Amino acid sequence: MIKFDKLVTLSSRLKSPKLSIHNQVCFYSSICNINSSNGSISPSKNKTNHTSSLFTNNNQNYSFTPQKRTFFKSFFSSDTESPNLQGGQNVKKNISRVLRFTPQQVYQVVKNVKEYEEFLPFCLESKITKTPKPGDSDQEWFEAELTVGQGTIKESYNSRVTFKNGEYVESKAINSDLFHILTTKWTFSPSRDPSSNSIHCKTQCELTYQFKSSFYAMVMDKFFASSLDVMIDSFDKRCEEKYNNNK
Repeated sequence: MIKFDKLVTLSSRLKSPKLSIHNQVCFYSSICNINSSNGSISPSKNKTNHTSSLFTNNNQNYSFTPQKRTFFKSFFSSDTESPNLQGGQNVKKNISRVLRFTPQQVYQVVKNVKEYEEFLPFCLESKITKTPKPGDSDQEWFEAELTVGQGTIKESYNSRVTFKNGEYVESKAINSDLFHILTTKWTFSPSRDPSSNSIHCKTQCELTYQFKSSFYAMVMDKFFASSLDVMIDSFDKRCEEKYNNNK
C-alpha cells in the first residue's frame, strides 16, 4: 500500500503548472480507493467508466478524458519522467498448491491462453497473435496479446509462451512499454492423495517482474503480486467447470 504523504510527494514532481498538488492527488483518488484512516490507497473496484473529471485551480476548471492506455503512461513516459522515478525493482514471487485434478488437466487449462478472457479477473481480452510454421522450431511456442485492466485503466502487452506437454507453461512479455521484465512459469507434477490414493496436481508458479516506472511499481505492486493467488484460484475453478461438470 502507498501512504498518502508519499503520494503527495510524488505528485509534486509532476511537471504540470495547471494542477496543484491537491488536485493531482484528487486525480489519483478518482481511480483509487483512499483509506481515510491510514492514508493508504489501493486500485479502485468501481468499474464505472467516468468519461470526464473536473478540477478547479485558481478559479479555473480543467477536465480530462480517460484513454484506453493507462493514465500512468501520459505522466510517466520514459521521455519525460525524472531519473529518480525510472525503473522499479526486479521482484520475484512464488506460489505452490495441490489442485484436485491431474497434471495434464491443469496444464491444458493454463496453456489455453485464448480462453483467459472468459474466466480470469481483469483479463479483458486474450488472443493468439502468432504461431510457428511447421518445422520452424524444435520448441513449442506461440505469441499472445492480453489486455488487462479495470474501469478506465487498461493496458495491452504481448508475450511469447513456451510449453512442454503436461510439464510446464512459461510466458515472457516482449516489446512491452509497461515492463522491463514479466515472466511467469507454471509447472505441473503428480501428487498422490494418501486418503484416496488418487493422483492430483502439484501446481507451482514463479513470477518475475519489473515495471519500467517506479511510480507504477509503487501503486501496482501489491495488487500485481496478489495476482498469483487470483490466477491459481481461477485455474482451479476453470478445471472444476471443464472436468467435474463433464462427469
